[in-house]
Amino acid sequence: LDSVEFKPVVDPQTRLAALLAGDLTMMINSDWPVINRMRSEAGSGSIQLVYDHSESEEALVLLNTESAALTDVRVRRAMAYCTDLAPVLAASETPPELAADSQFAAGSTFYVDTKFPRNDVPAGKALIDEVTAQTGAPVTVQLTTNPVPTYMAVAALLAEQWARCGITVQQNVEEQSKMVSDAVTGKLQAVLWRQFGGDDPDGNYVWWTGKNARGLLALNVARLQDPQIDTVLDRARASNDLTVRKEAYAELQRRQTELVPYIWLSHTQWTVGAANQVRNIGNQTLPDGATARRFGGGVFRLTEVWLDR
Repeated sequence: LDSVEFKPVVDPQTRLAALLAGDLTMMINSDWPVINRMRSEAGSGSIQLVYDHSESEEALVLLNTESAALTDVRVRRAMAYCTDLAPVLAASETPPELAADSQFAAGSTFYVDTKFPRNDVPAGKALIDEVTAQTGAPVTVQLTTNPVPTYMAVAALLAEQWARCGITVQQNVEEQSKMVSDAVTGKLQAVLWRQFGGDDPDGNYVWWTGKNARGLLALNVARLQDPQIDTVLDRARASNDLTVRKEAYAELQRRQTELVPYIWLSHTQWTVGAANQVRNIGNQTLPDGATARRFGGGVFRLTEVWLDR
């Protein structure tokens, strides 16, 4: 390639339309309605579709544990209890096998089943009733997403589900860059979010440690400060012993399930759609001739990509 022009197209449907019209040569996407349409187009020979099978981030509801509405863990647990995941996945056309109850997929070395709370309306309503009886005030939570139709549909469904437990949900839509800025500076409460795509969980340390939950700008966006989590994170990072690391990350998952800084939704699938003349997508040769890692969270190198004209 002599040159590459990068063109941001926020809406996935618009992105695919541009690819099919020939206005784009390649596109990256993780929106399932668009993946399903790309699969159909690829089946008919209109385009190519390549799947990223590397570790990817999780779709989740990020909860700002310092916001007044969410400081009480009972509210956060109630929101998890009142989330019925199957309709949420259906609304985004996400395959059921990608359902998440942890930052680790079920086949991961580090995964443990912590019995993450979900789909128990009576349990969630009991917690909200307990909170309102104690405070004398209704529970109101703001839920923010960006203006992508799939995400807005998921947000509307979550608002409906949480309302069954007595939670009033104020839906808020923000452009992506503003949403991220507002989230890391603690201005938002509940946010439809994606994160934690590190190949090794040690790489996610900066997002979970309480050291990064303070100040105006927090890398620990949930702003959860918990000594137990900090202890197990340090233990995992200090050891090369897989048994030690597995137990440390098991403790992390169990503690996160207790404190609910995140409501897990699904594991992300990244894809590349491309015109038929594009060759060598995701391939990269190392200096010794070995093959480099092909993808990582939707990212790949264009160094050896070429066009068959």
